Amino acid sequence: MQKNDEVLSTVYQNAEMGRDGVARLMKSTDDTNFRKTLENQQQSYQNVIDSAEQLYQEQNKKPDSAGPVQEAASWALSNIKTTVDNSPSHIAAMLIKGYTVANTQITRQTKSASDCDPKVLALSNQMSQTIQTNIEEMKQFL
Repeated sequence: MQKNDEVLSTVYQNAEMGRDGVARLMKSTDDTNFRKTLENQQQSYQNVIDSAEQLYQEQNKKPDSAGPVQEAASWALSNIKTTVDNSPSHIAAMLIKGYTVANTQITRQTKSASDCDPKVLALSNQMSQTIQTNIEEMKQFL
């Protein structure tokens, strides 16, 4: 049961960080096509969050959000990096790096939790696929 909680928490927190990070970065670009892609990615993360919240509700539990220190560090880093260069290419490269770190974390967590609830594993795999799709979408802006 603890593995279920760990995997679900990792998925939820990464989806939340992805959604919030993309929302922050959307404000840094005037490129309409890039902004539309980011809006779609933000929605894909929201879909994972909604599914995770449903699983939490089924378990009579509440999700653990990413901590305020982690959120603040992410915000500060993205602000610094986009102040220097807010081009779609630069933002896309930043996102690809962040997405790769998140996907690695989720993949490791999932592989070590083969005995998890199938619904939790399915959501973890959905999150991993969402991230991979988002990486591929960002490559067109490099």
